[in-house]
Amino acid sequence: MPLFSAFALLAALPTGIGPLPQPQADAPIAILRPAATPDRPLPGLMLEPGLFHGDEVPNPATLPTQGWLALVMDAEGMRLSPAQVGARASFDPIRDAGPSQQSGVDVGATLADGGAAEALLLLHGLPLQAGPVSGIWPAHALLSAGSRWDLPGGPLGTRLVVTDGDGMTDPDRIDPHSGIRIALHRKDPAGGLRVQELAQMAQADPDGGPYLLWAGDLDGDGETDLLLELDVEGNRSRTQLLLSRLAAPGDLVAPAAQLDTTGC
Repeated sequence: MPLFSAFALLAALPTGIGPLPQPQADAPIAILRPAATPDRPLPGLMLEPGLFHGDEVPNPATLPTQGWLALVMDAEGMRLSPAQVGARASFDPIRDAGPSQQSGVDVGATLADGGAAEALLLLHGLPLQAGPVSGIWPAHALLSAGSRWDLPGGPLGTRLVVTDGDGMTDPDRIDPHSGIRIALHRKDPAGGLRVQELAQMAQADPDGGPYLLWAGDLDGDGETDLLLELDVEGNRSRTQLLLSRLAAPGDLVAPAAQLDTTGC
C-alpha cells in the first residue's frame, strides 16, 4: 500500500453470492499448478494513487502517462475508466530529513471522462477494456486459516479457501504455528473440484495480512479475478492482481501485475 491510500477508506460490501455447491463425495479433485509469481516480469503495471517510497514504483521519468485504466467506484458501481497517470518527486515524511529532500514519488490520475470518482487502482498493459465491472470490494478482509469466501465468477461458483500449513480448516485442528495456504476452488460441470494454490505464508496477522482486497470479473471473461495483499517479509507487502484470462490451459488464474510496498 502507498503511504496514503484510498484502500483504507473503503467499507465492506455484501457479496450477494450464495453458498458454493459442494463436490460429490466420489468426484475427482484436480490440484492445479500454484499461481506463483514467475521469474519473468509480469505483463502489466499496477499502481495506486498516493505517495510512495521512491524504490517502490517506476522512475517518474520513464513511467507511461497514457494507456492506463483506472478502477473506480461511485454511486453507479464499479468501472474501468481510461485515465492519464502522472508521477512526480515528492517529500517522503518517513525517509526524508526535511522538505528540501524529495525521495518519494507522488502518483496521481485524471479520468478521461472528467469524472470526480477517485481511482482505486491503476492498470497498464493488460487485456482489459473500459466499462462496467462486476465484483465485490470487501476492504481488507483478513485471510486467516479456516476462512472461506464465496466469490462472483464462474458458472458454478468459485470459493477462496484458507487452510493452515497442513491443509486444515477445522478450527479444532488448525495449527496456528504451521502457516497458512490460500487456494482458489472451482466446481466443474462434471461434479469435480479444481483447486489452485495462490500463496503460502506465515500465520495471518490483522496488522499485516494477507487480505482479500477485491474479487470479480475484471477482464470480462465471466470467470473470477482476484486482488490480494500478501505479506512478503518483515514490513513489506505485495498487492497482486490475478486474472483468469491470463491463466495457462487448465488453470484458474495467473499473476498479471503486482505492487511491492514497505510499511513505516
